[in-house]
Amino acid sequence: MKQVILITLLALTLSNSIINRKFVSHLKKIAPFQVYEVEENPFKDYTLEELRNLAGTKDDPSVVRKTFKNIVINDEYDFRKEYPQCILGIRDQGHCGGCYAFGTATCHQYRWCMKTNGEMDKVLSPQHIVSCDMEELGCRGGFSNKAFEFIYHDGLVTEECFPYSSTEGGIPEFCITECKNGEKWAPYYSDWTDSFEYAKDIMDDMPINGPIETHFDVYDDFYDYKGGIYQVTSEDPL
Repeated sequence: MKQVILITLLALTLSNSIINRKFVSHLKKIAPFQVYEVEENPFKDYTLEELRNLAGTKDDPSVVRKTFKNIVINDEYDFRKEYPQCILGIRDQGHCGGCYAFGTATCHQYRWCMKTNGEMDKVLSPQHIVSCDMEELGCRGGFSNKAFEFIYHDGLVTEECFPYSSTEGGIPEFCITECKNGEKWAPYYSDWTDSFEYAKDIMDDMPINGPIETHFDVYDDFYDYKGGIYQVTSEDPL
């Protein structure tokens, strides 16, 4: 009897989730990208609220965006080919809605690596932003422009100094001002806080100053994406 109840509850959970067999079957017919099977989807046990929380980057309408005049755009530019020594792997934010912190920290890290021609090859700490930037909401999301302003004023320490500890989400650990590994507290500062108006402005700036951070609206089909080039197929934003 217990087994029957367990199976019934599991079926109800899958059918009420946005990650369910009916939706996956529909996506396979229309999506131009590869789709996860429900059982293999890493987000299958997340609630709708948790999935919304993961898409934590918020848009600030007050940001003044920069645009260029009389620019010459490169036909092609790939930072990974120009500075392969700067690419240090993909990070996982876990259950924390700290994508704004990961994007900002990684962008800042790549720009420092580019500026020093690969000599600065350390991973910078998103936890420093999640725990210490009081303009943000910790694991409940934040603003990329405010994170860059935080780095401009306070700098950003390395991952070894302030390791990521918010994998499970919830309330972030307290801000610290001394490295956990005993190293000297030595933040990397930024002199860059620009936002861009058009794609051509990004194309012009990137070969000169390095990668930029961007974000996009997340729709309910995004968490079923497995591979290929993602294109929105849904009309339901999270």
